[in-house]
Amino acid sequence: MPEENKPPEWEKLPAARIIQQIKEGMIDGEKLPTEPRQLVVECLLMQMMPIPRIASFLKTSDRTIQRDKQEINARNARKPSPDYARELISEYMRKRDATQEQLMTLAKSEENPQAKVLAAASLWNAVRDDVKLLQSIGYLSEEPFKFEGAITQKSERDTPKLKEELAEAEKIASEVGRSDDPAIVRLITSIKRDIAIAEANNDMDALNKLLANSKKDTDNPSEPDGK
Repeated sequence: MPEENKPPEWEKLPAARIIQQIKEGMIDGEKLPTEPRQLVVECLLMQMMPIPRIASFLKTSDRTIQRDKQEINARNARKPSPDYARELISEYMRKRDATQEQLMTLAKSEENPQAKVLAAASLWNAVRDDVKLLQSIGYLSEEPFKFEGAITQKSERDTPKLKEELAEAEKIASEVGRSDDPAIVRLITSIKRDIAIAEANNDMDALNKLLANSKKDTDNPSEPDGK
């Protein structure tokens, strides 16, 4: 490669630019120093390119690329921590939102009824799996979903507790940006309805008890004084 075609400062050249210049023949991949080569390797690995193809592209051996990959992984390795977990969750949510938007667009635009149904079903499965994942890592409480079907069987003294748990679940959903999630909105609405039914049942029991006592007093009037 001619001397004038060599980049003056490798570390300032982005991986995509190096890759483009290799494709255009401006840079000989075989002569790349370790640091820029590993930038290219990391970029191509993120594009899901197999190691043999990367080695062929850079005119080097599979063993060299495998060693680069190990060094890249070691350099990027991070110990588990709350901050790192939040970063991963944030990245996951961005990818999740993009995927769900694509599925929603497909479900709305697809003319083939079968394809439309498949896209809608895939969207629902993605939402459902998303809720399960967030529950498994502690970002959503599992309790509100457990008592959804049995809430009307709770006693009157349990209703305030259920309200507290629902309020906490709504708070968590808001904190993780899921207040508008169709699956969560549906469950919260259903739980609120069941709580209202439970309270109505308790009120009806209390009303029936009062009416029964009133009827009893009417059927058995007190004896007049002096008799």
